Amino acid sequence: MSAAFAAREAISGSATWPLTLVSGAPLLVRHEQGCTRLHSGDLVLWNPARLVTVSKAACDPTCATVMRLPAHALPIPHEALVRLACHPVPSAAGPAALLARFLEGVADVAPTLEAAATERLGSAAINLAAEFLASLSVPRAPVARVARHDSLVERVTAYIALHLDNPALSSSEIALAHNISVRTLQYLFRRDNRTVSRYILEQRLRRSQADLSDPAMSEVSAGRIGSRWGFSCDAVFSRAFRQMYGLPPGEWRRKHLVLL
Repeated sequence: MSAAFAAREAISGSATWPLTLVSGAPLLVRHEQGCTRLHSGDLVLWNPARLVTVSKAACDPTCATVMRLPAHALPIPHEALVRLACHPVPSAAGPAALLARFLEGVADVAPTLEAAATERLGSAAINLAAEFLASLSVPRAPVARVARHDSLVERVTAYIALHLDNPALSSSEIALAHNISVRTLQYLFRRDNRTVSRYILEQRLRRSQADLSDPAMSEVSAGRIGSRWGFSCDAVFSRAFRQMYGLPPGEWRRKHLVLL
């Protein structure tokens, strides 16, 4: 078995970034920097602007689950994505484990899913992938206490990403899911000078903005997009979106889709 990934578009901002989960026998990947061996359970991001060739490293069966992540849906600088590309990450713990188990589960049931369920699960997968990549792009201080703090933050933000579509998502629910107090949860976000509710709102708006700028979502109403990401009603969504981006969702979409 062999396969090749090549750039489809020259503009990085409009590219999709392939993210692969390996299962079974190892794979060999040849790229500009050399050769990388991928083992079962590894997650690896590919640079869409670079050609890579993938082949089996053994005769045993192997499988690769590939996600294509829209660049506009990833809250990570292009330079950081380039640095992360071609570096496999084991999925034994943390955000990598959450993403890998989710992808395995979706792959098992994908043939039986209806279109609406596929859309929701696709959005959840992109959220988890974004949190996974963000966790890799942030440098970690070599202090045990800070490492524990950051590990908990990663778990909390991954949980939030998976439940953004729930309008009732609250600090008490998040704290209960992680066996911590609401006060401890609030402290986790205080270091970044923001509240839990503000973080949830920003994530919902960011995902909504990504959908509004996606030509593939042009037939989906702005109100439905807001509802998809957990806004309780159109008025709440429109007001919050305007405060963050300067225009109501519908007007922002018309302006930016024209530029595509």
